[in-house]
Amino acid sequence: MCSRKAILTLVMVLWVGLGAGLLAPWGAATAQPVRFVGESATPEALDPEAAAAWAFARDALGAGYVACDEVEAALADGARVLWWHHARPELPAPLQHPRSRAAVLAWLNQGGGLLLTGFGPRYAERLDLAPFPTRVRNQPTVSGSWGFQVRGEHPLFEGLPERFMTVSEGARVRNAVCWWSDPAGFPGDWLADTSDGRGAVAIGALEHGVGRVLVIGAGAYAWDTDGALNLHAQALRRLTHNAVGYLGAQELPALASKPVWREGAVFGHWRLHRQAEPVAPAEGAERPDCIVSFPGPPSWRPGVAGEALEFNGHGTYVVGPSLAEPVEVDALGVQAWIAVRELPKAFAPVVAQRNRDAGFALGVDERGRPVARVVVDGSEVYFQRSTPAPLGE
Repeated sequence: MCSRKAILTLVMVLWVGLGAGLLAPWGAATAQPVRFVGESATPEALDPEAAAAWAFARDALGAGYVACDEVEAALADGARVLWWHHARPELPAPLQHPRSRAAVLAWLNQGGGLLLTGFGPRYAERLDLAPFPTRVRNQPTVSGSWGFQVRGEHPLFEGLPERFMTVSEGARVRNAVCWWSDPAGFPGDWLADTSDGRGAVAIGALEHGVGRVLVIGAGAYAWDTDGALNLHAQALRRLTHNAVGYLGAQELPALASKPVWREGAVFGHWRLHRQAEPVAPAEGAERPDCIVSFPGPPSWRPGVAGEALEFNGHGTYVVGPSLAEPVEVDALGVQAWIAVRELPKAFAPVVAQRNRDAGFALGVDERGRPVARVVVDGSEVYFQRSTPAPLGE
């Protein structure tokens, strides 16, 4: 920061609102035609992979939760779409019971919609809708950039390109593979291959009576990335939203047209904390995540949330990690809590990441007015608030 003295509070968040991936939940009074099937009695006991999928189903699709031994009751209660994202190769016993399978088949025959993901496609074989998947593998690994190659037009791929990624490189994922290696032996429609063209039914469509079934059994369909940033999560959300809509949930909320704060929509953040080890300026260029302070250690003061770092105006700054890959977004939001104690002599950036052709900077000008600068294709767009921020507040 270029100002002589300023305080940046404990929380500084860079967030990106992906309009097409942030969906408002239905109201409490709305019925829940979408049910997420889980192996545990309650969603709190789900494993991390299924829990991450359930969070999206609940928040974005307005889905209700149903344990696998209560599926028959959910069908009788008016469920129109069941989504089962199974995280283990073994199928739970309740869903293999003849009475449960008969109930699901009868429901499909009358127009129900079934989404089977993760190891869920194995259930298609138990329902006698398809042969046993020829490739079933559970091998947690660090992902590459994984996704799907579309084989033709289908409502499932609305808003998605012919080849799209759903998991970015470097994420620790379950790598659940459950597909048919020979498309000729798959009795339904082969909708998509893996993005690297393995010739597999990574996404397929089946029918039973007037009911529809979608199977997605590739490692690229992963919700839990073990805390790593998934730059392609937007496509994963859109694919799932499209799938549930295609299967019969016509009342799904429209995709948000403006950024809305949601946990999980953060592309990058830096939480200031006293425990962060300060380093000398010479070391700062080599460290991806640190506080640079010169001369002497940084000063801390009470902040809006916890403590705040006090910048001295010439030798204290924060170096944060940059995104590893370029990201195309519909909207960008940058947040910082600051208290300006003295006015700068010129525009003073608070949060910035830019070069000559692209980037952004958020800060204050010489009159204390908040200013945002965004550079796209070498051209700068300048936004300025008319009134200054009060000093010291």
